[in-house]
Amino acid sequence: MAELEAIDELSHDAGADTPAPTDTEAPESVSGAERAANSRPSSARLTATQQILRAGVALLAGIVCGALLAPAVLALLMALAALLLDAQALVDIGRLLAQGALMRLDTPLHTMGIVSRLGLVAIGYLGLVCALITLLAGLLGRGRGRLYIVPGALLTASGLALFTASVALCWPLLAPFARVAPPGAPLALALYLTLDTVALATLLADTRQTRRPWCRAHAPARRRRDPTPTTPPPTLADS
Repeated sequence: MAELEAIDELSHDAGADTPAPTDTEAPESVSGAERAANSRPSSARLTATQQILRAGVALLAGIVCGALLAPAVLALLMALAALLLDAQALVDIGRLLAQGALMRLDTPLHTMGIVSRLGLVAIGYLGLVCALITLLAGLLGRGRGRLYIVPGALLTASGLALFTASVALCWPLLAPFARVAPPGAPLALALYLTLDTVALATLLADTRQTRRPWCRAHAPARRRRDPTPTTPPPTLADS
């Protein structure tokens, strides 16, 4: 019993010697929490700025891609619509011939003539783009890729002649719009189509299959390094 009482007295004295927790540590924790809370809005603002920049870059890339692909997509849709409308006009002509209503053939024939001219312009533009792709694949290629220059030049000349003839045939339909448009609009449209067609053909021309073998064959020979000796150099102890 005396030993237990002595142990209790020692533990009581040790607890009395330890200092009691004070409230001076609380402000430090509170200030740390405030600093963390104040630092969060700056990171949030930085993230918002990055998101705005990314959205701006994505919007600019979308505008450039849309402006680059707009003529080709419009020409493709116009060609498909012309084929469908021509097929419908042919069906109407056959139905009127079967009914014997020859006096009403003027309307489908007139519609077919207009649609065919617009479709010819679209097909001529798409053919010109494909011909330029072939020509640029030969001009930008190496080695065997140069063989595409001659057929590409012939196809480009043919496509340009077809597109010019189709525009000339379709010009009576476009003349009223050209008169209403501003004076520099036709020239600006022609310049835009020219630059857009060349840029699109350059991006679509695949020269990897011809440039890689040529670069590999004409690469400079690398100097072979002497193999590292496997035996250690002689020392004084060996002598």
